[in-house]
Amino acid sequence: MLDGDSAVIGRDPDCDVVLDNIFVSRFHARLRASNGEYELTDLDSRNGIEIDGQPVAGRAILSGGSAFTIGPFELRIVERSRIEEVTQQFVIPPRNAVPALVVDESTHEVFIGTVPIRPRLSRLEFRLLALLHDAGGAICHRTELGDMIWGADQWDLNMLHRLVHRLKEKIEPVPDQPQYVVTVPGVGYRLQSG
Repeated sequence: MLDGDSAVIGRDPDCDVVLDNIFVSRFHARLRASNGEYELTDLDSRNGIEIDGQPVAGRAILSGGSAFTIGPFELRIVERSRIEEVTQQFVIPPRNAVPALVVDESTHEVFIGTVPIRPRLSRLEFRLLALLHDAGGAICHRTELGDMIWGADQWDLNMLHRLVHRLKEKIEPVPDQPQYVVTVPGVGYRLQSG
């Protein structure tokens, strides 16, 4: 919500609108209101801003009802009546909303929402993720995964655990609290979709 005529959006706690996610820069964007229009400026963020799937180059002019995307968050400008003495409000998905994980096997690209994973996954990390993705949420047993990644009798559980750990470090916002790659103790792993 804008208390004045501008707001800074980002991950830093000092921002006016705080978006707590690794794909959001500390000071990501500034939104200014003037005469019924809204100027959205990218503050040299790492992952940029999108409007209708198109990246914003520097700045863009928006109107009431417009939506834009920062990291996994879609924000919309909602104007309220002057009687309420509130100019606008950002509508942000609940914190527990998990952005979709998109695996493009043709290009070996992985996206969280519309944001590409960087650094890119290694060949083995991508193979593991693709196997979990192809299972459609079903549990993949450790033996099946190991045999398909390295070949029968060419791997051990420690190799698989290390590979899963590296994958989680790249795709999970908080690797110790996974949202995507779920461990099923003593059995294997499954992919939880956003």
